[in-house]
Amino acid sequence: MAAGDQRRRRAGSFAVEILGKRLLSCPTAFAESWRRCREAVDEAEAAADAEVLAVNGPSKPRPATTAEAQSREATAAGVVGAWLKTVAPEVKEEIGAIDRVVAGLGFDTTRNNVTAQDPAADARFDKPSLALIDEAPPPGKTWRG
Repeated sequence: MAAGDQRRRRAGSFAVEILGKRLLSCPTAFAESWRRCREAVDEAEAAADAEVLAVNGPSKPRPATTAEAQSREATAAGVVGAWLKTVAPEVKEEIGAIDRVVAGLGFDTTRNNVTAQDPAADARFDKPSLALIDEAPPPGKTWRG
């Protein structure tokens, strides 16, 4: 196996990992990361595999604050997008599918204020989830009123 192919696979795996983590976080976090990726695909200079791997470098200490972690994730999403530019022709259909899903969630990724937009759906706030919270406080406890 050629080193370049292995590096490309690792970079692709990291790209999927970054977007996957954001997707599991919430629709808004994913839409914002996708906006940054798309912006880089459309406007940035293409990034090499090594640049993506550097963003994921094992030497990086754990972020001390949530703001620092969010800043790193935003940077990673931009680098991933710049890398995605190098493979965009090969994954054009997949990019289009993600664009459609994000738009279907009610996000306009052409605007920079994705985090100020409300998603059309967010399982964290569905009625069944809220009902469980209301009906099931921890054993021996009650919710504060």
